[in-house]
Amino acid sequence: AVEGCECVFHTASPFYHDVQDPAAELLEPAVKGTLNVLNSCAKFPSIKRVVLTSSMAAVAFNGKPRTPEVVVDESWFSDPDFCRESKLWYVLSKTLAEDAAWKFVKEK
Repeated sequence: AVEGCECVFHTASPFYHDVQDPAAELLEPAVKGTLNVLNSCAKFPSIKRVVLTSSMAAVAFNGKPRTPEVVVDESWFSDPDFCRESKLWYVLSKTLAEDAAWKFVKEK
């Protein structure tokens, strides 16, 4: 699907309010979907850039102060344990997907 492309934008992630099985409905699809896009892009040298859009959800729930002078950067992540305890499944899915993307980039 990305063969011949120069740039890929990954913007999709499942979102449901009433979640019965968080792993199957949100967590696994978010992480696997992100990694599928990145793995596909890595196969084709025509791809010059991949843009992954995430969410404030991936960084906002970590206990750090969010005052105007604080700069949020790639080292910030929402706390997965807090997300699980609070049943913030979408937040957790975005956090895990972004973490997987950063690990993919560092390893490849």
